[in-house]
Formats: sequence, structure tokens, C-alpha cells
Amino acid sequence: MQRVAGVEPHGCFVSDGLTLWDLHRGPRNEPLFERAHRIYGVDISDIDPPYLWAIARRIHERRPH
Repeated sequence: MQRVAGVEPHGCFVSDGLTLWDLHRGPRNEPLFERAHRIYGVDISDIDPPYLWAIARRIHERRPH
């Protein structure tokens, strides 16, 4: 949340229904997709809806070690 969306985890309510849309006010998620790819080397653009738990799972499973 912090590295990709710039949101402090302790500054918001986190649930299994939290999506990228809840973390920003922009019209598109693409800038966050690009940032996640740049930071973690993982494409998350096909996760729809972009639940944070699904994004975290993808990053965990596919991140190069």
C-alpha cells in the first residue's frame, strides 16, 4: 500500500474488499499498475477487480527471488 499507492497502512481500514480504487482519487489505476511493475517486477494489470489481497498474492507468488 505504501510503496505502490503512497498510503500508510495504519491510516486506513483494510479489509478483504479493499481495492486500488479505494486508495486513490484518480480516474485510472494504470499509474499504480506501472509503479507496482517498476518496484516489484510483477504485472498486476489483469487483476480485476484489483483487490489488495489478490495483488499481494500475485506479488508474493511471482516476484523474482
